[in-house]
Amino acid sequence: MRAAQAAQEKLVRSRMLEYLMATNPNPTEADISATKTVKMDRSLRRHYDTIVQFTASVRILTSQSISPNEVKRGCTMLEHAIQEWAAMHCHLVPYFHLATHLQPQFLRHGPGPGWWTFGYERNNGFLGRFNTNGHSGGEIEGTMMRGWWKAILIQDLISQLEQIPNRGPEDNDALDLLKSCIKGGALERKGTLQTYIARVETEGNPNAVNFPRFSKTKDLRQLGAGYYRLVLAHLRSIWGPEFVVIPDVQVPQNDNEISLSANVESFSHVWVRKLRFGAAEDHRGQSAKYAYIDGRVPVQIDYLFRVQHEISEDRKISAAFSIVRRFQPCTVITDWPWDLWATDIGIRVWNQNCFDPQEVVALDRLTGQFVLAPVTVRGYALWITIAFDHRNRGRCTRRRRGEEEV
Repeated sequence: MRAAQAAQEKLVRSRMLEYLMATNPNPTEADISATKTVKMDRSLRRHYDTIVQFTASVRILTSQSISPNEVKRGCTMLEHAIQEWAAMHCHLVPYFHLATHLQPQFLRHGPGPGWWTFGYERNNGFLGRFNTNGHSGGEIEGTMMRGWWKAILIQDLISQLEQIPNRGPEDNDALDLLKSCIKGGALERKGTLQTYIARVETEGNPNAVNFPRFSKTKDLRQLGAGYYRLVLAHLRSIWGPEFVVIPDVQVPQNDNEISLSANVESFSHVWVRKLRFGAAEDHRGQSAKYAYIDGRVPVQIDYLFRVQHEISEDRKISAAFSIVRRFQPCTVITDWPWDLWATDIGIRVWNQNCFDPQEVVALDRLTGQFVLAPVTVRGYALWITIAFDHRNRGRCTRRRRGEEEV
């Protein structure tokens, strides 16, 4: 490590000396001596502050929606971080200089995910699979570009075919063939193109909820005290006043009364806006049991339920919801070194394994996922959450039904 740092310092000194000679043809001995003795600043605190600012700027600029003011703010923070590293005599590659001139591109083309799709080295793995027939030079780039946009045009064709009101068997066969070609296999992938397709599909139905093929039937009363009461109160709030939901121990007296059965559909996981969320009480949902609701409010998902009731032969009402418990914030330790950038980075600190009472949340309120890092600070077991998605940079609130957001 020290040898690598010494080599970088030597490279920085040589370039600083070249710059000195280019800007001052007759430098003094003191200037030359000062340049030859330059060393990298190894202050951990200074490096940490710069890294946090750099991270916050990247989070702002890679958001899927961004305003001109946020572009200017993010680019300014990025420039300050890079200039700080330069002042610390760190070795910076030319990409850092390029990064200080991104503001016109963001202001002209909008959010980064919209125009960074093909740029730079992000899609080398995807593009490398195109058949170039042994050609080299510019022909390779042209072949890759044509293959990429051909895949995009296929997706546009799929969207148009899906909008045909009365599709015939031939249309469905064509759709299946196109989808199989664009996926490139039966396995589910998370490549750049598949992510792009998922985002395009979600635009038409932002609250899309997809359920797995199989579910279980669970008795709310057997799960524990309070589950039936929670679900009953939730259904009353969303199905009323058109319908009156009553307990199953009562007999409906009117046509608009619905008797709630204790048996509900339970799922190990669901997909909301193409994001997978799991239930903590099911082993298949353990890997995705933590989620954000209402922006950046972290919760643990205990159960994923769906209740359906047939009103008539041609009408059925349903409600999909989850039983969640909110994280409890850490109130003992409040002085964190990233506090100034916490909202931009999407980082918060919570008490480990401490939750609020259970509540019912509609599935369309699940808004994102996060990284969970368990730490122990000053003898306290804590959880640090870091926003994993770039959809929402809003402040984390602990809003409940009936309360205003702060």
